[in-house]
Amino acid sequence: MTIYSVTSGVTSTGITLSGGDAEYVFFGGRAVSTTVHSGGNEYVSSGGAANFTTVSDGGYEIVSSGGTAVSTTVSNGGAEIVYSGGTAGFTMVSGGGAEIVSPGGITSFTTVSAGPEFVFSAGTAVSTTVRQFGSAVISSGGTASDTTVIGFGTVYVFASGTTSNTAVLGSTEYVEGGTAVSTTLTGVGNLSLGGVYVGDMYVQSGSAIGTTVNRSGSEIVDGGFAISTTVSSGGTEIVDGGSAISTTVNSGGTEIVDGGTAISTTVALGGSIDLVGLTYVSGGTASVTSGDVLSVTVGGNSYTQQPVGDYAGKSLQLAPGIGAAPRPRWRCHAIEMARVS
Repeated sequence: MTIYSVTSGVTSTGITLSGGDAEYVFFGGRAVSTTVHSGGNEYVSSGGAANFTTVSDGGYEIVSSGGTAVSTTVSNGGAEIVYSGGTAGFTMVSGGGAEIVSPGGITSFTTVSAGPEFVFSAGTAVSTTVRQFGSAVISSGGTASDTTVIGFGTVYVFASGTTSNTAVLGSTEYVEGGTAVSTTLTGVGNLSLGGVYVGDMYVQSGSAIGTTVNRSGSEIVDGGFAISTTVSSGGTEIVDGGSAISTTVNSGGTEIVDGGTAISTTVALGGSIDLVGLTYVSGGTASVTSGDVLSVTVGGNSYTQQPVGDYAGKSLQLAPGIGAAPRPRWRCHAIEMARVS
């Protein structure tokens, strides 16, 4: 077992730690290209800095208050732990490594692939990129902003956790008691497979606020609340057990109501609502009453909702819905459009 002390004005280079070895980087000290294996620990104290550390095989890099770690690589059972007041930037997590952001710790520009980033209460992660098989777990009181999730990456937002400005590209965000603000969901094409990875958000409890659902994206409201979602062309919002409030469905977008509650939906020209609870048959009717209530009646069954917007002079057209089973879908068309078609 060897103890290394890196003090003010000293720079260590290329030290390897294992089997009880430890490196302490104190105020004004700098450690460059340290390698930490099983049983080794690198401690970065206030005013100390560690650059280009490699952590694997059960080793640890521990960044305390006032310490800074830049461009750490974590893999194969290694971990970087950022405590209150500590900062880490440009960390690479892969192959079973982990980054742990403790209360009061701050990380920025982390890239996670095949490993997790954990953000605990009062911890903050800024501009994380989550790639294939990586994950970001935002626990109670933790926050993550400007996250990008690409191709089979996953973000979990647990109770009292918060994400903001997340871009989900062919990946998934789960909201399970937390709050997701201003998420953008987009499917990503893969030409070699001839298909598309769908960008999904599952709101199982908690809230999603201000989500934008783009082409091949889906917001599945399965028990929580989705507020002020915008569904663009090719995007879908599925209301299945939860509540969708003040959704805007633009042209080519779809809101599917399947057991949940949709309130105050705005349907633009060419947008649609798919009603799973009703079976399409000819002869049904769809209209907005003088009291601005959407009323759909088909096959002896009915659906009503108080939409938002001015539907005077518009026609609502019933047609078979999407999916395997026929379902009524209502669309909002200008009268001129209906006459042209």
